[in-house]
Amino acid sequence: MTAATAAVEYVIRYRSEGQPLALLVEDSSGEAYVIGMAGTMRPLAGVLDLSRLDPALRQLGWIPVPRVAPYHVDELRSLLDPVGVTGRRAAIAG
Repeated sequence: MTAATAAVEYVIRYRSEGQPLALLVEDSSGEAYVIGMAGTMRPLAGVLDLSRLDPALRQLGWIPVPRVAPYHVDELRSLLDPVGVTGRRAAIAG
């Protein structure tokens, strides 16, 4: 990860229902990404507004997350870290 990538902030928009936990996030330009428990982040090609996909995302089991302060990628990975690996608990309110 480059310093420029580490400086980008992401807002959590949706979380997966059940396990394994995953998040759909947006960067400041509105581009969407999915990040999973393994810490891998992948862009959702062509998705610039997750709210337009809200009905489909809910039908697929994604739960909207209220907008709060943005996170850096390492902070997102900490949220997704399962209990027992590093002792941190995923604490993402729905």
